[in-house]
Amino acid sequence: MRGLAEILQEELDTVQNLRDVAVRERNALRIDDLEGITAATAAKERLARRLGELERERQQAVEALHGETEAVAELKERLQGAVAQLKDLSTTNLLLTRQLLHYVRKVLLLLDPEQMSGRFDRTV
Repeated sequence: MRGLAEILQEELDTVQNLRDVAVRERNALRIDDLEGITAATAAKERLARRLGELERERQQAVEALHGETEAVAELKERLQGAVAQLKDLSTTNLLLTRQLLHYVRKVLLLLDPEQMSGRFDRTV
């Protein structure tokens, strides 16, 4: 079994990668780049699965460990900071997605108001 510090480092790297993907997704959302949005979504799914695997491995390592080292404490703090940044980016991306959906609805309504009746009633 790998050491806790090594697992936390990989978790941190994975969260930072997720943050980078979220930035790319935000940029793609801003310019309506469907291909970029799709690629970012796929990357987020892959990284999220890996993060779940790492979390399970971390929990096993913590159970086997009787105390934290200084390096583990620092990595934990950095991981928490990276997760907070990812949360902020995800919130921004959600707001941008909602704004884009609202815009698309308005455009569709302007293009064909009769066909839009009854469609897209559900809010995100």
